[in-house]
Amino acid sequence: MYGVEAGLNTEVLTVRGAIFKVSKLIGKPVPRTTSRKYYLMTEGEDRNWKEAGCGWLIWWTLNPSRPFGHVGMHIEQPHAWQSGSSTGPVKISLIPGNFWDHKFEASKRFY
Repeated sequence: MYGVEAGLNTEVLTVRGAIFKVSKLIGKPVPRTTSRKYYLMTEGEDRNWKEAGCGWLIWWTLNPSRPFGHVGMHIEQPHAWQSGSSTGPVKISLIPGNFWDHKFEASKRFY
């Protein structure tokens, strides 16, 4: 997610960095931490990505040794932002049966 698009600043952000900054802007600051810890800190029931709304967080397990190790942010159905170490910020499509659907773990309301 680019800072300009998020209305934050002109630097390029990771999704975890965006979560950190957006949480401060809405008055509910969270520490900058791992994807798994964001999952554990976020209240509410797990939902399927099909039920999630704009701003909800979404988790994937890309590596079995790191459950809930990748976090993204829903922007509109069926799209989310994710940021890979080799790709930087990327808008992805969540489609039943695709890579992101198979790796999906949970979505939770962020705010």
